[in-house]
Amino acid sequence: MSDYELKPLFSRERIAAEVARVGREISSDYEGREIVVVGVLKGSFLFVADLIRAINAPVVVDFVRLASYGAEMSSAGIVEMRKDLEVSIRDRDVIIVEDIVDSGYTLDYLCNKLLLQDPRS
Repeated sequence: MSDYELKPLFSRERIAAEVARVGREISSDYEGREIVVVGVLKGSFLFVADLIRAINAPVVVDFVRLASYGAEMSSAGIVEMRKDLEVSIRDRDVIIVEDIVDSGYTLDYLCNKLLLQDPRS
């Protein structure tokens, strides 16, 4: 049994309002352009669903799945791609949605891998 007691920091309503705000900001920033939202499985998929509903622009969704290896609670910086994108991101605007960033190794790996595909942004 854990010695920690978890308490919500934000209400469901506050989170929904922030997701809506981010959706409006993305819609404004990418007005008139199609966006490719790349979710990192498995943790991001619910947030991705909420976010794309809040975006008022054409959206294509795809997912990647990555595995990071190391000690129990830390990463050694070894990352493996378990599922790659199925859509082309060449010359397209890409937004990555990740659920947790611990060491940053996984996100750095993903960004570098996606940059090789020559996205617009």
